[in-house]
Amino acid sequence: MKRKKEELRERLSALDCPHVFVQHDAAQLYLTVWNLIKDQITDVDLVERLQALYTIRMKESLVCLECTTERSRNSSMLTLPLPLFDMDSKPLKTLEDALRCFFQPRELSGKSECFCENCGKKTCGKQVLKLTHLPQTLTIHLLRFSIRNSQTEKLCHSLYFPQSLDLSQVLLIEEDLCSAEEQVSWEDIQCTYGNHNYRWRETAYLLVYMKIES
Repeated sequence: MKRKKEELRERLSALDCPHVFVQHDAAQLYLTVWNLIKDQITDVDLVERLQALYTIRMKESLVCLECTTERSRNSSMLTLPLPLFDMDSKPLKTLEDALRCFFQPRELSGKSECFCENCGKKTCGKQVLKLTHLPQTLTIHLLRFSIRNSQTEKLCHSLYFPQSLDLSQVLLIEEDLCSAEEQVSWEDIQCTYGNHNYRWRETAYLLVYMKIES
């Protein structure tokens, strides 16, 4: 038993997680492992091909509500972070609801106002996110950790997630995507990172879906 603990400490230390038997964010651990693997691969072309299998690309647009000037930028990520509660702190019931909430246009006002170069001042704006590329493997990160009063709290909120998911029926997808990708759906490969001894919908952190070949 002592030897097993020592081996566990060595592995966690390599992952920059020095504390044994302490709860860690599964998504952060996933990204840490991914970066460690990527850093050990010397073939640059192979690294790019591996990244292409998992990388989600989006376009973020910011529209000034005073002069209607629009600014856009492209971004990429390995996991799609989805909330368990909407902007009114009401619990979301399904994965589709969480997707709609994440991509729902947001009005930026008050402390969230952004500087508009055309107006020469901070103004109210509208933030819009759109998918521009869907990878072969989609990894969804359910945000189950909440920080309150400097304390980390785990959210054991039940969220229904389907075995297959057609994103074209849920989201507004960027027009630059080809029609075949607009109709893409995702096949559940029965992979969740959570405790399967309990109810997955209350414990899953990461959901992994693979694209169904048409």
